[in-house]
Amino acid sequence: MVEYLGVANWYLSVQKRVVKNSERVKVSFLTSEINCKALDELAGLLERDRTYVINEAISSYLEIQKWQLLDTRKALEEANAGDFASDAEVDQAFAKYKNAR
Repeated sequence: MVEYLGVANWYLSVQKRVVKNSERVKVSFLTSEINCKALDELAGLLERDRTYVINEAISSYLEIQKWQLLDTRKALEEANAGDFASDAEVDQAFAKYKNAR
């Protein structure tokens, strides 16, 4: 356990190694003890190590953030270009979901 500014945190690190022609780099950060215990619990349930769970979480986070940012950027470009649904298209979409009940 590492004491950092008087707050107890667990020190996590990812070991450097080469996997499938991709060099891994060491990344270190501090997280709460609760997060560390949750990581270890999930790793145990998955029968994997903490590093695997952290890498999966980071990959998932990056994928979701990239998708959201690119999709938002695309929507803003369409809006700025005046590319909106017509009143008839909006009415049709609402009717579709209203009838689905």
